[in-house]
Amino acid sequence: MIITDMIMFPMIKSASAQIVKSRTTLIINEAVFNVLESEEYDYKDMINLEKNDEGRVIALTTKTQTMNTLKSRVMTEIYTRMQAYSEDEILLPFGNIFNTSFLLGKGPDIKISMTQFGECNCDYRNVFESCGINQTNHRVMLDIKMTVSIIMPLRCVKERIATSICIADTVIVGEVPQAFTNVQNYSASDEGATVADEVVDFGAHNYIN
Repeated sequence: MIITDMIMFPMIKSASAQIVKSRTTLIINEAVFNVLESEEYDYKDMINLEKNDEGRVIALTTKTQTMNTLKSRVMTEIYTRMQAYSEDEILLPFGNIFNTSFLLGKGPDIKISMTQFGECNCDYRNVFESCGINQTNHRVMLDIKMTVSIIMPLRCVKERIATSICIADTVIVGEVPQAFTNVQNYSASDEGATVADEVVDFGAHNYIN
């Protein structure tokens, strides 16, 4: 009995964790989208673009009060939805724990459930990516982390859930440079490659004395 438990429990735990992670991520996504839709948040509500006299963007500032309100409402929505889902049982077919398509969906069901454990941590971060020589893609990401208790027959384990959701996205267009140099780098494993193996100038040589 003990040997059987030692062998079977890790398999049941792994299969249960996959289902719970998938369902929890879905709950988080639904909570975030519901808050964004109901409050009609958009990029300009979260980020203030500071421009110079020529209309060029020179700085970005986060609207802290709006972002803190958004985070608070998202955490409340997640908690409410998790409480509702905690009352439902999740049925895990016994064959699923063997991770083989032949037994998938077969066998008696193992009843498991989940509930939120502790607080839900929510924070935002800015991501900047180049989209060309004069364009930058700016995204505001909401990073959400929480711990979920997975309740199985005679056992209870905790699983850490972490996911990131884009809540705002825009492309900032800057001034087109008069000169541009593209330096192509190669990895050390490329035969005959140097640190800067290829340099392509677009007018830059005209500005070199």
